[in-house]
Amino acid sequence: MPHPVARSFAISFLAAFVLLAETLFFHVTNFVLGYVPAMTVIGCAVAGIGVGAFLAHLRPIADRDMFAACCGGSTVCLYIAAWVLLRYPALPALLAATSAVFVFPSLYIASAFSRGKASHVYLFDMLG
Repeated sequence: MPHPVARSFAISFLAAFVLLAETLFFHVTNFVLGYVPAMTVIGCAVAGIGVGAFLAHLRPIADRDMFAACCGGSTVCLYIAAWVLLRYPALPALLAATSAVFVFPSLYIASAFSRGKASHVYLFDMLG
């Protein structure tokens, strides 16, 4: 069981990652493809967050392995999404790759909500 401070830092870090990735993908997609495809990035983020929360409900992961797995998965998906956006900017591939970026942070945060005190988790989620 990780220390509560470490868990709070992890929640804030992943929440900040979600906000930063969403903003970054919106602006890069706006520059590369235009405004309407860039608006779909927001929908992709919401879809990825929903999938992550659903997966947290289906398959809980051991808490000690969860943060590393979510950071690794987010990093891999981030590189794939950046490659798709910059090298192969077809909208269906972009939607799938962008949604995948948001699954892993949401998986961790949703698991933290189910394990911890909701007000504490929400505070550090909003700080991120």
